[in-house]
Amino acid sequence: MFTTFGPGRPPLIAAVGSGDLADIDRLLAGGNIDKESLNDALWYSCSDQDPQVLQRLVKAGADVNKIDSREEFGTCLMIAVWTNAPGIVLTLITSGAKVNGPQGKYGETPLALAGSLGSRGTTVGKMLRDAGAN
Repeated sequence: MFTTFGPGRPPLIAAVGSGDLADIDRLLAGGNIDKESLNDALWYSCSDQDPQVLQRLVKAGADVNKIDSREEFGTCLMIAVWTNAPGIVLTLITSGAKVNGPQGKYGETPLALAGSLGSRGTTVGKMLRDAGAN
């Protein structure tokens, strides 16, 4: 299987990177994926425009509210907002992602980040407000 993430990546991350749904399903069904690996894979799915991969990872137990202090955007929701991925934003919100409170490395909120995108962030900003973001 070809992946843009290169050799040496864990199999689940490689499958997420290539969008190989069958391989993702096979790996998740094997039950040998620890929580940290599952959450790492979630990060790679948050900038995608197709929520199918994200949905599979959430169903398997990935934490949509995990904050990674090493990352500028902090949470998967912040990545989805930054990349203007409405399908991913909606999936995260319906999966319990927190829409309020600082989540970025510099204390940003998802709504503030959407606002910083100008007209490009209008759709995801509305989604966040509809979900109760302030």
